[in-house]
Amino acid sequence: MRKMKGKVWKFGNNIDTDQIIEAKRVNETNPEKYLMGQTDNKRFLEYYQKQENSIKGHIFIAGENFGCGSSRENALTLMKKVGIAAIVAKSFARIYYRNGVAVGFPLVECDYVDEISQGDIIEIDLNNRKIYNRTKLQEYEIHNIPSFIRQILDAGGIIPYRMKILKGE
Repeated sequence: MRKMKGKVWKFGNNIDTDQIIEAKRVNETNPEKYLMGQTDNKRFLEYYQKQENSIKGHIFIAGENFGCGSSRENALTLMKKVGIAAIVAKSFARIYYRNGVAVGFPLVECDYVDEISQGDIIEIDLNNRKIYNRTKLQEYEIHNIPSFIRQILDAGGIIPYRMKILKGE
């Protein structure tokens, strides 16, 4: 899998799917303009609304239990749509993590997220299980992502992965 590098947006613990995108906003014409609007970091939504399409490659950092709440895939597909490169958290809600794999969105667990600050530039290297903080010149170990999950992520999700298998690739 490729390395991902981007600017950090920092969030707290227990960010649920309604904080990521409210259920009442999901069916709107441009629901992404409300992405992360109910979280503890109001600066992201303000920045996104002013800088549309300039967040490609940015990375979310969060505490424990990111993605708790409902099992709506929209909370991940919108992040993918706007160009968020990955989410790094201490832990993810189980169904959220499974949905991330299914849609081909990298969710990375790391015990050292408290050492990463808003605005830092980090690089995630899944193959070497490291996050390199280019701002602070530090590195942190990440939890292992099994090779079969990395293959699904590399393919872009479970459907493209299965299509590759069916084609014999």
